[in-house]
Amino acid sequence: MLSADCEADVAEFLWEQLAVYWNPITPHPDDDFLIDLSIDHDEPEDWLRGFCKANGILTKDVELWPKSQPTTVRKFARWLSTERRRFQSGP
Repeated sequence: MLSADCEADVAEFLWEQLAVYWNPITPHPDDDFLIDLSIDHDEPEDWLRGFCKANGILTKDVELWPKSQPTTVRKFARWLSTERRRFQSGP
């Protein structure tokens, strides 16, 4: 359901992070994981660090999450994918 928003490996990475909270239920891409789940609001920062490490990106170089955006699975996956492409394309 995220194929139009991000690459398959990005969706898989995010699913692995969220499965801990949603398993055995499958989240909908438009579910807001900070509102719909009782998780620590710092948890997505940990996901970002893991994603950056796996992709050779320095976390400090990633554009900040736009606070006006809801934290849906779809938007978070798109953001991760966009940031990775930005670093892969070079300056």
